[in-house]
Amino acid sequence: MKRLLFLFTCLLIGVFCQKGPNNPDPLPPAPDLIRTLPDTSIIEGGIDAIPEYDAIRIEWIDRPIYEKYALYRKAANEDVFLLLHFSPAGDSAFTDMINISLNTRYYYYLKGMDENGNWSAPSDTLNYLLIPKVNNLVYSTSDSSFYWSRQEIPPRSFIVKLFTKADNRLVWRCQIEPIYHQSVQYVKFNVDGTAKQQLQSGIWYIWRIDSVGPAQNSGSESGWNSFKPDVNFYL
Repeated sequence: MKRLLFLFTCLLIGVFCQKGPNNPDPLPPAPDLIRTLPDTSIIEGGIDAIPEYDAIRIEWIDRPIYEKYALYRKAANEDVFLLLHFSPAGDSAFTDMINISLNTRYYYYLKGMDENGNWSAPSDTLNYLLIPKVNNLVYSTSDSSFYWSRQEIPPRSFIVKLFTKADNRLVWRCQIEPIYHQSVQYVKFNVDGTAKQQLQSGIWYIWRIDSVGPAQNSGSESGWNSFKPDVNFYL
């Protein structure tokens, strides 16, 4: 009997030593935020502007070890990071529209929580700065040109992105410098000879203007415009 009691006591001590305060569960690894992709990328991803709103989209790699995510943010003029949003397992993105100001840089990091309730260390900190969008997008059938009104302060460059509306297939992508002495900007279709096909009558197309900001990780994306060769309107 004494021998059984001794063995049971040793077992309890062993369990306590493995899970006691001096030997806690190992912390899960820090999650991975996805960095900003090049402005000329066709596939959107990472931390970036979006066409629909003045907002910043943050993306990360979702891993099965996490039960929950916590996203933190601070603006350039703020001293500390504050909790911005909880995301459940399976989520891999969040669109930040919460009190976003233009021309202000925002910094973000992410933590992941495992099934035991342990929070990871912070991810790398990424940042982005939104600038105003261009507006008044118009496609002119008469001269096969795209027109838009630029921001008060011109960006470093504009990127025209043109797709077929039915299947979102890339037709043309062109990066140009601003015309600084006028507010209305324009570019003729396929001026650089890189279009993948000519525009066809009876086909709907969508296009927008991405503005490349004055500093790294900064910019904006206009709303989409839709047209056929003889019709033009906003989505």
